[in-house]
Amino acid sequence: MKPHRLVSPVFFVVLLCLAAVALALPDVPDDPTLAATNNTITVSWKTVADADGYTIFWGETETEVTNETNPLKRTNSELGLTDPVDADEDVSFTIGAASGVTLEPDTTYYVAISAFESDRDSALSGIESITTETDPEVPPAPANLTLDLRTDASITISWDKAADSDNVTAYTVSVEKRVAGVFQSVSLTPDSPIDVNDPKATYSGLDADTRYRFRVTATNAQGNSEPSSWLVVDTFAAGQTRDNLAPETPILSQDDHPPELLENLSVRVLFDGNNDGMADLSVYRVYYGTDPANLTDQQDVSPENDAIIPGLAEDTRYTFRVSAIDTSTNETPQSDESVSIFVEEVHALLDDPETFEGGCFVNASQERASPRPLPVVPMALAIAVLGLAIKPRGIPLLLTTLLLLPPATGHTQDPNTIGIKAGFHRLTDDRYKDIYGENAISGTLFYQRSLSGPLTASLEAGYVKRTGTKRTDSGQESKAETELILVPLTASLTWESRVAQEVILFAGGGLDYWYYRETSDTHKVDAWDDGDYGVAGYHGRAGIKLFTRDPYFDNKAGVIIETVYSVIDRFGDNAIDLGGWTFNAGIFHTF
Repeated sequence: MKPHRLVSPVFFVVLLCLAAVALALPDVPDDPTLAATNNTITVSWKTVADADGYTIFWGETETEVTNETNPLKRTNSELGLTDPVDADEDVSFTIGAASGVTLEPDTTYYVAISAFESDRDSALSGIESITTETDPEVPPAPANLTLDLRTDASITISWDKAADSDNVTAYTVSVEKRVAGVFQSVSLTPDSPIDVNDPKATYSGLDADTRYRFRVTATNAQGNSEPSSWLVVDTFAAGQTRDNLAPETPILSQDDHPPELLENLSVRVLFDGNNDGMADLSVYRVYYGTDPANLTDQQDVSPENDAIIPGLAEDTRYTFRVSAIDTSTNETPQSDESVSIFVEEVHALLDDPETFEGGCFVNASQERASPRPLPVVPMALAIAVLGLAIKPRGIPLLLTTLLLLPPATGHTQDPNTIGIKAGFHRLTDDRYKDIYGENAISGTLFYQRSLSGPLTASLEAGYVKRTGTKRTDSGQESKAETELILVPLTASLTWESRVAQEVILFAGGGLDYWYYRETSDTHKVDAWDDGDYGVAGYHGRAGIKLFTRDPYFDNKAGVIIETVYSVIDRFGDNAIDLGGWTFNAGIFHTF
């Protein structure tokens, strides 16, 4: 055997081993750690042995990273590493504007890395995610500037500390001094630096009996806040513990802010106090009376409260002026302009028994106007409706009676109909409209039963809620709020005519009994409390039913559109009519 034949297999094994070593991939880096600002992500990891550099992959989805969509390839030297690089050295890279990448604030990003050696890349590390911070903002304006101490030569003020998240680094106080009736900026330095954790400032060396005003801005790395509101402070007179400077005179305007009439012969006087931020403002004094040249009555009002003057005389015109008083009892002159109002008692809609009373038109205690003529059929229904109103427990009995009636000709399959309607209730009574406006949204549930041929009977229950303001007998508007709730209960007879397979026209009428409740801060009128349970009336209606062709409903459902006109005034016995026009649209189902 020749020796060279034994050497040849060994030689090839060595070559294969050398090739395997040469083609080995770099080690996979450990999972990176991430840190973010509003527009950067810093990626940190440990180096691996023999790597020439690293590729950072990023994206807004894991798929982008897995597909290596956004590679950022950097050599060791570009990463600040010096060869030879050992394993487990700390290295980091920042994704952001400096690396040619624009990141959005408050956005989640995914990151992974791989190592490369020559043209060979390791597998990806684990994928990590992080959300960038929101855009930084300037701090809000400082709040609640407060006078802590004043003398004849110094003033100390304080304000609320900013939230830690605002990262406030400094406060700046602007100071102005009033000279000849005009505020002018002055350069003053606080006695000591302002502590951002306990913000306050003391200014010494001030002039006695002089008006100053202060406002504050806060600063962080993003810039300055809007300034706070002004705080106006008067130094004491020299050697005294009071000042001699009156506040600013309030401003009244009959055109822009006339007085408001309230309940119980009260008036709210509106005015511009003209003393925003006045630290020593005590009260506003309202002068009033019937003689504009000699306002003898007065009432003090806290700056935090409305100026409400109670107990005025009815059917009398009053005039008002206002002054301001500070804690040193300095009082301004009365306002240059006065305001006036004619004081009357205010009324809601239903609080006068002379114009509204519950029940039906029958009244045994006194003679009443004759009822308006009604059709014979609605009149017959009145007995049932009024009986239900007086004894509500009869409703289930009537419903049971209707259900047990034999189906009418032409309605043998589906004699019953139920549904719901919504619409607009439009008033016709002028006083009603004056107090509650013209329109309100109404809702109605209804049940209908076929009787004979095209004739049907139905019961309905609705709901209407309105809010408004009381009026005087002369029609003067007030600011006394009131609320009215109506629950109309109606019984109707309707004539239906099928003009097409899916179309029914109808018209009819019937009787009503409406529950009512009207409330305000000073009155309550409730049909239930009154023992009448409601007020009677009548209505007429016309409309159209459209059946759906959808096979799912088997020609048993559709929409209804109708117009109803109701007169709810005890058949002419009340001066107030709660009815009007109602325009409804709804859905129904037959069975």
